[in-house]
Amino acid sequence: MTLSDCLNDVHMVHIGRKYGVETLENMICAVLVTKMELFPTRFRMNETQIRFFVETFIEDFKRESVSDLSVCLTNVAKGVHGEIKFEITPSRVREWFTRHLDDKALAREQSKKREKFGTDWDDKIISTIKESISRTQKPKTMDDIKNDTSSTWWSKIMQQIDVMDENYLHDLRKQMKNASIRGNYDEQINDIDNELNKRK
Repeated sequence: MTLSDCLNDVHMVHIGRKYGVETLENMICAVLVTKMELFPTRFRMNETQIRFFVETFIEDFKRESVSDLSVCLTNVAKGVHGEIKFEITPSRVREWFTRHLDDKALAREQSKKREKFGTDWDDKIISTIKESISRTQKPKTMDDIKNDTSSTWWSKIMQQIDVMDENYLHDLRKQMKNASIRGNYDEQINDIDNELNKRK
């Protein structure tokens, strides 16, 4: 079994079953030793620390991949979590790995939102839009709107704006105004203003 085989497997538990726990431990040690070379010598974990880390790491993260550990340490060495100015310990590696998994889950969730909504909307805006549309009196459902690929996401919202609750429109406008520092929502805010003005 090569290091490449280990990195390509999805879960550590699969490697342990297929090649044995000792082989898995040796492969994780190999990854750690290799990645420690990315850090200044004075900050690296020693062999005893690495062995101690591996013993608990497999049990606590058996559903994760060795590849994730490799990517995590590479990112740390690149300064993703700030400059390393201290000794690397097993507890710090666990902390980095947990943060890496959280970042990975967040990126996956954001990717799903981009697929679903067609743009990188602010979470609160998405929530407001979904709740507003769910309260509409029109028979057209959220799925009907999403499946209409002939128009952009905002134009799909515009198809329903005339029956959206006024309070939700005000809230939607407020959320877009607050999010405007991260993107230009002037056109959408103007559309909401026009709708609210019609109701006066």
